[in-house]
Amino acid sequence: MLKQFNKWLEVRKTCAILEAKSDRQLADMGIHRDDIALRARGLDPADPAARETMFDRAAKTLTAYFAGQNEKKRIQRELSAYRDVELAEMGITRGDIPAIARGGAIAQA
Repeated sequence: MLKQFNKWLEVRKTCAILEAKSDRQLADMGIHRDDIALRARGLDPADPAARETMFDRAAKTLTAYFAGQNEKKRIQRELSAYRDVELAEMGITRGDIPAIARGGAIAQA
């Protein structure tokens, strides 16, 4: 935790130093004023991921989670629509459906 705090202090100090520079000085260093915070954190302003906020990353994570849940439900719904005979021809039982939908292995007898 102390390491993170020291990193934060270093970033703040770098930002303060760069923000005190004139636009001309920043341009000579190849830094745009809008990119100071990114540069201070060691990120490339040209990288779109560098501009992502914590909320953007959280939204992506939640979207991926719900997409996965929807896919599991779709697989379970699709397999549940088969008759037991058809499932047996595929080598699965009705009890295997939840494990298959989760992407897990099924126990073979």
